[in-house]
Amino acid sequence: MIYNMMKDSIPVQFHLKIRKDGEFLIASSKSYDIYFLNDVAKEFYLRIDGKTTIGGIVEKLLNIYEVEENVLIDDIVSLVRDLQWKNIVRLK
Repeated sequence: MIYNMMKDSIPVQFHLKIRKDGEFLIASSKSYDIYFLNDVAKEFYLRIDGKTTIGGIVEKLLNIYEVEENVLIDDIVSLVRDLQWKNIVRLK
């Protein structure tokens, strides 16, 4: 499972600028592309502190949202891959 390979990785924000706009977080990449992150993506992104693993962030989100763990994990895996593709998150 992909999550098992990435859960111990530490995500690092790699944006030029971010701005909260209601339920959305607007992030611009180093290449000046702009991305709108929905509520769950925003909550994940704002918890990236360069120290907490993906697994640690998932645990925090499970305490906030009433969702099955496997559903959240699938969403976070897709989100992390998407944010990596957009070059606004890197894993270490």
